[in-house]
Amino acid sequence: MAASTEYTVLTGATVVLPTGQVPDGRLVVAGERIAERAPEGAPEVDLRGHWLVPGFVDIHNHGGGGAAFGAGGVEDVRTALATHRAHGSTTVVASTVTGELDALAERAGLLSELAEDGELAGIHFEGPFISPCRKGA
Repeated sequence: MAASTEYTVLTGATVVLPTGQVPDGRLVVAGERIAERAPEGAPEVDLRGHWLVPGFVDIHNHGGGGAAFGAGGVEDVRTALATHRAHGSTTVVASTVTGELDALAERAGLLSELAEDGELAGIHFEGPFISPCRKGA
């Protein structure tokens, strides 16, 4: 039997939408998703005086929480991602710094697995061109 989804109703916050702000808004959350409505008796959280905004997208950063995307193992990357989520960035592209091709290839292997699993939105290789014919450009 599947576990039942927990619903929570967030009330009173100013909700930011693409079309503008909705004061005294109401948002229903079902598990980790936004829902159209909640079952009767679902718990409510009063967020008057607060804001609800979509998750931020960070397309260039090198880590967070004391961990770098360009060094360390999978748990270091997850530490950085957790730090970003705790501060509102729900979508992250991991940036590396310039380095030797072998080291970048190894880093690509680790980060690409997390991207394939949906934990990262992508990988940005910062630095000079990787192609030998474009070096120094």
